[in-house]
Amino acid sequence: MRNKKIWIISDQDKRYATEHLLQILHKGIELRRNDKDEVSVICVGMSREDQFEKLFQYGADRIIFCEQNEGYSISLYVKCIEAMLQDKMPDVILFPASITGRQTAAILSVRFGAGLTACCTDVQYDNEVDRYVFIRPAMSESVLAKITCINKNLQMCTIKENIFDSEFVTNGKSYNMEYFPYIEKKSEKNIEVLERKALNLKERVDIKSAKIVFVVGRGMKNSMDLCKSVARQYGAVVVGTKAAVEEKMIQENHQIGQSGISISPDICVAFGVSGATQHMVGIKGAQLIIAVNTDKNAPIFQYSDYIIVDKGENVLTELAQ
Repeated sequence: MRNKKIWIISDQDKRYATEHLLQILHKGIELRRNDKDEVSVICVGMSREDQFEKLFQYGADRIIFCEQNEGYSISLYVKCIEAMLQDKMPDVILFPASITGRQTAAILSVRFGAGLTACCTDVQYDNEVDRYVFIRPAMSESVLAKITCINKNLQMCTIKENIFDSEFVTNGKSYNMEYFPYIEKKSEKNIEVLERKALNLKERVDIKSAKIVFVVGRGMKNSMDLCKSVARQYGAVVVGTKAAVEEKMIQENHQIGQSGISISPDICVAFGVSGATQHMVGIKGAQLIIAVNTDKNAPIFQYSDYIIVDKGENVLTELAQ
């Protein structure tokens, strides 16, 4: 049985060991069939020893680093990884489903004729067919499809944030650091950085790190003011389902679920949420789920630690007192 090489691509030029990347790294480790399969993290940008050490602490077998200090761009980033792939070809590549990750995966899949599955919620290995299986929602997110890459030696996917857990690993292995040189030819440059300025962004709520989250469904349309007021009282963040976005109850960047973001709060209180599969993917990382719904047969109750059969407005009124 041939040893497998699993590559995980960092999408940052300085902070390589993001929580998202560490989550994907943990999945990469789970995909190893034996100790001879190798999980490598690919980093492009400025040298950061503290970040490299953290990646090793979370289980990376190898780091392949291409140092670039003269201005980071997506074009240069893709060229570096392309050169690495021309030098040595892995069996599977896992990208973060970030803007950079999605762009890079799309470009490289075309250049190398690789199979690419976007926005996966899981990746598995099938011993019978010797292929990786990529799982993602399909048919308007009503089902979860299992996808394999046929007649493709290189398999790729992008993975959403907060789908997997990260895990500190103490494997006692020595750090295996590989440096990959790449110098962009002047004739190849199509972007020139004239100036860099730091943006003074307005303070915004970090949904992904919120400890308490209120999730609203379409049925809470007439109770949003009360919900937001109670949320402020308890230090909670208000998010919602795709239906809540369509009803303009919440902003699109506050949408939870397969087509939105995934969260892992300590407490998740769902008001008027039915519990469709595509939504539950977004909150499955919650430590405690409390569901409030007038339908005693609501599917969300199957996933909940506590259930309340009542109107969300009534429960919020009690919480406000």
